[in-house]
Amino acid sequence: SFIVVYPNGTGRDFLINRFTWNAGLCCGIAQHNDVDDVGFTKAIIDQVSNQFRIDANRIYATGISNGAMMTYRLACDLSDRISAIAPVAGTLMTERCNPARPIPVIHFHGLADQNAPFQGGVGARSVAGVPHRSVPDTIDWLRQYHQCQGQGRDTRIGDANIEQFSCRRGGPVVLVTIDGGGHTWPGGQRSDRRGRNEYSSRSISASREMWRFFDSLGGAPHATPLGHQP
Repeated sequence: SFIVVYPNGTGRDFLINRFTWNAGLCCGIAQHNDVDDVGFTKAIIDQVSNQFRIDANRIYATGISNGAMMTYRLACDLSDRISAIAPVAGTLMTERCNPARPIPVIHFHGLADQNAPFQGGVGARSVAGVPHRSVPDTIDWLRQYHQCQGQGRDTRIGDANIEQFSCRRGGPVVLVTIDGGGHTWPGGQRSDRRGRNEYSSRSISASREMWRFFDSLGGAPHATPLGHQP
């Protein structure tokens, strides 16, 4: 069995009914007001731990977009509580990252993402208007920190490519890319809140793949999803 917790970020800010997380360099009112979302997440874990019997060594975080950026911040600043992360369509956005221990990562990203571009920068559909770190740069940082092998092992499933790196220090690090994929959750809905259709993989499910990843690390996950589409 497992427990899933869906916390909200801080709102309202530059868009009505949009909640944001302070992921470092993004986004919105949470970042502008320097909201302590790391402390908030720690308090959530403490509260859930007091109410339910959970395995403190199997607490995982996932999220999309700004939520994905926040999962990276948790890996940097709350690695003593978070065991692994699964960011979707968002990259590392902190200026400093000194985790207490290496954190296994499975990262999902569409190659045609126009909000958080795969190659970084400000996307054509950016809402926050901030330049994003590229996915290759994020993965390279992870590989160096985890002392991963130079070449990953590729597995192709339809429009998805799964590249897994074996690492000496913690890990593993896994990158899942979607050919033509937009700012979407692989296997999830194709349209955003404005009704714009973007390509979302039907070859894989991010939810299923991250479950397998977490489970392979040892037992069922207790995930904290952090969602937002900037």
